[in-house]
Amino acid sequence: MSGIFWLSDTPEVAGSNTWQAACNRIVTWGRLIDISSNIEFFIFNTHLDHISQYAREESIKLILKYIGNMTSGLPVILMGDFNVEQDNKVYKMITEYGLKDTYREIHPVSDSTDLTFHGWRNENGLTRIDYIFVSHECQTGNALVIRKKINGIYPSDHLPVISKIEIVIDD
Repeated sequence: MSGIFWLSDTPEVAGSNTWQAACNRIVTWGRLIDISSNIEFFIFNTHLDHISQYAREESIKLILKYIGNMTSGLPVILMGDFNVEQDNKVYKMITEYGLKDTYREIHPVSDSTDLTFHGWRNENGLTRIDYIFVSHECQTGNALVIRKKINGIYPSDHLPVISKIEIVIDD
């Protein structure tokens, strides 16, 4: 099972845009089953507005509401470009909801190697705005920011973040 909802006051209306957002934004989600363990989990992916803090805050409220209403206590992975740094209210809203930042679990001290957005201007990255968050059933084995170039160029203005995650369900 999977779907899409729009980050707006009318999330079921395709193309809807409110909250002073500069762009139409969506969340894609899926309910998946790990075939080796038969564990079900949800994954949500998004890209929050790059201009409006108000839109980012309202968007994360909506996403967390959907997570609460849809997941029935199943493990959750929430990832994407959140367009906020770690000291932003949106980041705090996510972690106060109970989701863990997988990268920060493995790398508790911030340094230039964890910066994910370089905007084609700075080799080391200008800021960290891309995250993978997980619910408490998930254990992070590793987390990295990939700094590999292809033919001498980065394939995006963001560096990919990857995390090795194990879902552990206590019976």
